[in-house]
Amino acid sequence: MPYNRVIVISGNVNDNNSQSNIKPVTDVFQFHLLTNQIENLQPISKGRTSFAAHYEFEDRFIYVIGGCNENDEMMRDCEKFDILNNKWVPLPSMNEERGNPGTFISQDKRYLYAFQGFVNRNENFSGAE
Repeated sequence: MPYNRVIVISGNVNDNNSQSNIKPVTDVFQFHLLTNQIENLQPISKGRTSFAAHYEFEDRFIYVIGGCNENDEMMRDCEKFDILNNKWVPLPSMNEERGNPGTFISQDKRYLYAFQGFVNRNENFSGAE
């Protein structure tokens, strides 16, 4: 495992055990595998759930694509986390909002693609960009 750590990004909380009270959080932390220590990192700029996180072992960035915001609406927002400098960097937004997209990076490592996912909780999205 690169850098001997696991990075956990965002998620949600539910204070009242009710489906309507689930809210995204901006928490980011890492677990150091060799020391069993947990360290808080810079929070993600927008809390979200149901997003794609893409990481290539040769790269120093974790890419976060789309997801679902606090109003249960799909997002177009994208950003990347620089794991060496503990910093979030905004990226251009997708053309279409989507949650749970699949992602891949082109062979020449110049492009990150998002495909499929869902537009809302009841409608799938089948395009790619």
